[in-house]
Amino acid sequence: MSGRRLRSCDQNGFSLLEVLFATLILMVIAVGIAGLLAIATSRSYSQGDEATRTAGYAQSKMEELMAAPFDDAMLGGASVTLSAGSVTTPTTGYYDYVMDDGSIPSSVPSTSEGAAYLRMWRIDIHNGDTNTKYITVVVEPLSSSATEMNAPAATLVSVKTQ
Repeated sequence: MSGRRLRSCDQNGFSLLEVLFATLILMVIAVGIAGLLAIATSRSYSQGDEATRTAGYAQSKMEELMAAPFDDAMLGGASVTLSAGSVTTPTTGYYDYVMDDGSIPSSVPSTSEGAAYLRMWRIDIHNGDTNTKYITVVVEPLSSSATEMNAPAATLVSVKTQ
């Protein structure tokens, strides 16, 4: 064995093929994670948008109710003895719809067709105090996409005194 070295079988390191295969696996994983990140970002944006809209529509209704005279029909009139309206099911005179374009019909439609949100409010008198009304407003998104992504409803509570 003149001038030649024998190759040792216990060399350290990886072959080029092993490195390329490991890189391929990491790239497949990275592409999958990037796809999930895009979906999560889109969903987060949509839920944030829905939450902002429901809160805005609830605030709009609350401001309308707070600006009304104490004995106005929207607030149950002067004869509310316990409560008027509901925040779980639409009650005549205590709900309306917000349409897809953000408009509110002047009269409540018989169906929710074309509506994007349902606004319901309730007026309560506590402990027989007829000089104080507790107002609760709830806005729920109606669209199927909002329902599928568990879009949040908005609830506001305020107190109006005479």
